[in-house]
Amino acid sequence: MNRLKDKVAIITGAANGIGLAISQAFVHEGAKVVMCDINVAKCDEEAQKLCAKGGIAKSFACDVGVTDDLKLVIDMTLGALGKIDILVNNAAVAISGDIREMPESAWDTIMNINLKSVFRGI
Repeated sequence: MNRLKDKVAIITGAANGIGLAISQAFVHEGAKVVMCDINVAKCDEEAQKLCAKGGIAKSFACDVGVTDDLKLVIDMTLGALGKIDILVNNAAVAISGDIREMPESAWDTIMNINLKSVFRGI
């Protein structure tokens, strides 16, 4: 229950689904979590629920496709919690359809969010 005691984790795409489940599990294991998502209202709501259960959770608006957004989350995390031990690059997009018919702009979006955002977080 305390395997992540005093660790600080940033989790992208944390407002729902896998990102939310990771946030919940990390808090359960003693981590301080920074939840970020483009859906900041939902992220705030879920962070408040974790805090109400005794955890430490903060939420920030962040579009991982925007370099300045991710830099701001990193800076705010360091300012508020003093360190970053774990980064979970969970945010992703999926665009369905035949790849042969996909416009290049859709491909660029997938690469920007799913791949380039990982590089931005390093």
